[in-house]
Amino acid sequence: GNWELIEGYPISMAPAATKKHQIISREIIFQLQSNLDKNDCKECEAFYEVDWKVDNQTVVRPDVLVVCNDNSTNYLIKTPKNYCRNY
Repeated sequence: GNWELIEGYPISMAPAATKKHQIISREIIFQLQSNLDKNDCKECEAFYEVDWKVDNQTVVRPDVLVVCNDNSTNYLIKTPKNYCRNY
């Protein structure tokens, strides 16, 4: 199954998102990415369900997020910050 790790404790995640949830999330991601592109914010991208490794004890998976200046390939490792001044 899917798990998040919170302060070293494994937490079982809910079952897969419903179709309605996925449709809404898709639209949010589309709108976020469109605005990033429109404002020429090349260092940021909108994502759906990407693991964020906060530290060795905490790994979470947000539904929708915007990530800036994180060049990792498998999962996110940087703490979110506001990099897009025009956005």
